[in-house]
Amino acid sequence: MSLGLILAVAASASAQEDAAGELRLLSPYVGVAVEPGDTARFDLEVAAPDGTVVTFDVRGVPDGWTAELRGGGFVVERIMVAEELDRGLDLVVEVPEAAAEGRYELTVVAEGAGGAATLPFTVEVSPVVGGGVSL
Repeated sequence: MSLGLILAVAASASAQEDAAGELRLLSPYVGVAVEPGDTARFDLEVAAPDGTVVTFDVRGVPDGWTAELRGGGFVVERIMVAEELDRGLDLVVEVPEAAAEGRYELTVVAEGAGGAATLPFTVEVSPVVGGGVSL
């Protein structure tokens, strides 16, 4: 094995370790369409070093809307990250009946000893949300 290849492999492993030590927020779906009066739910995963306490805030919530992070049946403000603990949360956004049609962006902000992370979510409000198959 050449010295260049050894250094490249070592640098790659080091970069993966650095990325693993950061606070990150992940979600498979970051934009949904709903009708006025519906509830939008987003799965949210928190990645951080074990033992990190992470505090959350949801910013950009329109007036009259409700947005909260839920986990274990509770409204969650802080979690401790550990391999053996569930790191999953739900962002639950209640859109009022009177919500105007349009695109709204909310941002989850997480802060912990490993730094800070943000993840924007988009809720598209439309009077008729399509989707489905009719025969």
